[in-house]
Amino acid sequence: MKLKRAMDYFLKGYSYFHRKGRCAGYPELYAVEVTNHCLFDCEMCPRRDMKRPKGHMDFKLFKKVIDQTRGFTEWLWLHDFGDPLLHPEIGRFIKYAREKGIKTRLSTNPISITEKKAKEFIEAGLDFIHISLDGIDEKTYKFLRGKTADYKKSVENIERFLALRKKLGKKSPIIRMGIIRMKKTEDAVEEFKKFWLKKGVDQVEIKDFRTWDGSVKRIIGLAGEENLSKEFKDTRIRVCRQPWLHVVVLWDGLVVPCCSDFDAKYIIGDLKQESLASIWNNENMLKLRQQQIANDFEGNRLCVTCREKEGMPPSKLYPFNWFVIKTILITFYYHIRGFLRK
Repeated sequence: MKLKRAMDYFLKGYSYFHRKGRCAGYPELYAVEVTNHCLFDCEMCPRRDMKRPKGHMDFKLFKKVIDQTRGFTEWLWLHDFGDPLLHPEIGRFIKYAREKGIKTRLSTNPISITEKKAKEFIEAGLDFIHISLDGIDEKTYKFLRGKTADYKKSVENIERFLALRKKLGKKSPIIRMGIIRMKKTEDAVEEFKKFWLKKGVDQVEIKDFRTWDGSVKRIIGLAGEENLSKEFKDTRIRVCRQPWLHVVVLWDGLVVPCCSDFDAKYIIGDLKQESLASIWNNENMLKLRQQQIANDFEGNRLCVTCREKEGMPPSKLYPFNWFVIKTILITFYYHIRGFLRK
């Protein structure tokens, strides 16, 4: 399996660095959106501008998706623009992916981590959970997460979850607390980090502010210039590498290029009717890659406003470039980490 994935990365990397419209290799799944329902209305999230229908992914569709990516996807996010713990069968989804050799991770709001849900995803074998809190007090939390947010209840849920994992004698899922660095939180990030590491979480992530596809102006204003991601600050033209690496599957089976496409603005295909392999180099995907190469996004509502393209210049030295070396080192690190945690 590892050799298969390594060869796949090589083929996709070759296609990207040599600017091939038709990409060799096979698409990795970055994320499967099991639901786009959410309890919150966060200021820094574009969900309130989302016009596509809301729903839960059907388990049969999920099985179809997982069966097609087996052997090519090692880690899979089970969320996109929704809270995965709101899916009534989330434990079943996690368990099936794990049975197929895919490690699962998800991002959730702490208010959703009830004791029942925590037991469900721990027993199902969830490998990693990112908990978004973005605050150290009630006032900040309500401003960022909406009127229904309850800071005290959220902290209690996390503490109960930590105690439950310890009681069950489990080392997984790995628990990471997350805070986005922005105007409202920039003075609190160090206190946030110290507080939660002392509580016993495994990791704390202080995230740069991202603007998704850049189309929602109110979101950019929340950041503060110094807190914007390095890609946003970089004015050089980048060829985004994402269309050469992976795709995102929405709850209804629609496939989009990346996790910034909150409203399915650029639909590549539909897994209810097509296979993942056929979508990878279909007309929509070829057009998207050519637009990236030419930096011409006429008719493309997703990429035309994006300021956070992750990419690099062409290279005749592939595979002897930093992107590939970094990918190998990160992969090696997580394999060793996973081995030591067993």
